[in-house]
Amino acid sequence: MLPVVLLAAGCQESDFDLDTFDSTSAEADIRYCRFLDPSMLKVEADTLLQVFSENIEVSVSIDADLTDITPYFVLNDGASIFMQGEDGEWNVPADGVSRDFSAGPLEYMVVSPNGKSHHLYTLGFNCKEVATDFHFEYSELKNSNPSARPNYYIWKEFDASGDYRFTWATGNAGYSMSRGSALPEDYPTSPCEGVNSGKGVKLTTCSTGPFGERLGMPIAAGNIFLGEFDVSNALIDACASTLFGVPFSSKPLKLRGYMSYKPALDFRGPDNKPVENMADSCDIYAVLYRNVDSKGQSIMLNGHDIMSSPNIVAMARIDDKLAAGTDGEWEYFEVGFDYETYGNNLNMDILKEYGYNLAFVASSSRGGAEFYGAVGSVLRLDEVEIVCDVVDDTEDVQVPSTQSDRKF
Repeated sequence: MLPVVLLAAGCQESDFDLDTFDSTSAEADIRYCRFLDPSMLKVEADTLLQVFSENIEVSVSIDADLTDITPYFVLNDGASIFMQGEDGEWNVPADGVSRDFSAGPLEYMVVSPNGKSHHLYTLGFNCKEVATDFHFEYSELKNSNPSARPNYYIWKEFDASGDYRFTWATGNAGYSMSRGSALPEDYPTSPCEGVNSGKGVKLTTCSTGPFGERLGMPIAAGNIFLGEFDVSNALIDACASTLFGVPFSSKPLKLRGYMSYKPALDFRGPDNKPVENMADSCDIYAVLYRNVDSKGQSIMLNGHDIMSSPNIVAMARIDDKLAAGTDGEWEYFEVGFDYETYGNNLNMDILKEYGYNLAFVASSSRGGAEFYGAVGSVLRLDEVEIVCDVVDDTEDVQVPSTQSDRKF
């Protein structure tokens, strides 16, 4: 099931005040990014791109000129957006200003109408196919409030030549809102030693403390995924806050890599009471799905439908035995993509035009969507790869005749 990351997730007692928190208050936020040239985008519906997180990632065509892109921004009423000037101050108006994004994401500062609230965003453009080998080597500390110390990690992937590829999504930004005083290592998603050398990523199931219990959400599973984490929606609908997948144009065949999992013993349910004869387990999976609905509108699957959507074409997921644990030791896994179960043909013409999204998700508690899990369960990942086939222009991948033949 979905690896849920609650906004108030944490390994310590929460200092978040539910009675005074206004989930609709967002005085210094980017609501949308707007682009006037749809031809530069992989998905033309993204000309008006709704913003869900502080790390804004836009997929553009291979021939897009990253040295000269002009983004426009829709902000909260009365807010202003700036970029840094030569003096290092955030005093240069940035809306509708052309910038060079060829070296990677650039930063923007949104200031509330009264000047008291500041929100730091990054905006990046990716003209390459999303990387299919994940190393988790590069993490950096971040805080959306530039006046505060950096207090959580984000992860970026680079190719062999050192070029930026994409930024991973996690729930760490949500945890920062409730436990801003916590150390970076206490967040649900943090760095760890890798399988051989270098670094991996560690996912930990954490208690949400009294705050989470009051909401009926006593645990939060550590996670990392391709997609976006919608912080603004986390208290309203935690499952909908995890938006999975990125545009993809290759046929995935296998999911493989290295994992280490050690479940904690105190397995509990959403009422925070022990559940007898149940044990925690992790989850690692990848999903290929059609990224438009029946009306032709762009969609992203979320925690509600990532396992059940009729748009799913194929899935690869580790089995129950491996998910139950490796006694904390590194173990290699490899699982093929199942194209037969879901009843949808893979249309190669649509695939070449980025008409499908690829999601990769890992969670330290498989039952996190229903708030079942054990605080202290730890999943480590390293050197993960999605093996892909060369797209064949001449034929589609067909499902058996006993399956329904949806038109995708």
